[in-house]
Amino acid sequence: MCSWAVSRGIIDASPCQGIAPPTPEKGRARERVLDAKELALVWRAADALDYPFGPLVKLLILMGQRRSEVAEMEWSEVDFEKGEWIIPAARSKNRLAHSVPLAPAALELLRSLPRIGSNTGPIFTTTGETAVSGFSVAKNGLTGRLQGSTAGRSSRPGRCTIFAARRRLAWPA
Repeated sequence: MCSWAVSRGIIDASPCQGIAPPTPEKGRARERVLDAKELALVWRAADALDYPFGPLVKLLILMGQRRSEVAEMEWSEVDFEKGEWIIPAARSKNRLAHSVPLAPAALELLRSLPRIGSNTGPIFTTTGETAVSGFSVAKNGLTGRLQGSTAGRSSRPGRCTIFAARRRLAWPA
């Protein structure tokens, strides 16, 4: 925009001149994960969040899947008998359908959730028709509950998936 304004003679010089572009996030390895103590703090902070975000955070911790895939999870994709969730190809990052085993704690949490709208639609919804959004507001609420509870370390709720993936969490029987 500033270059455009200079080219049109609206301003003499761009205030953005010399500012380096931000480092691209894509492809950068994440270096920080939550340790077990921090993960427990996030879990307890999620208790203070109302549906749908409190249970959503807990499922992210339990399942180690991508936020968007969990947030868009539908009742029709969960097989309570087999204890699995099938993420359809259309919603997975790699465009391949895959099965996610559900720990007993995840199944229990899912069973406790309200069914808003149809019995096949979105699990995390306030309308019964569309999946939740507004993650930044929920993340700010969660972060606010975590402040001062991590002894000076940065506790970042968005890293729950990375923790689960790296630790290869063992599901209790």
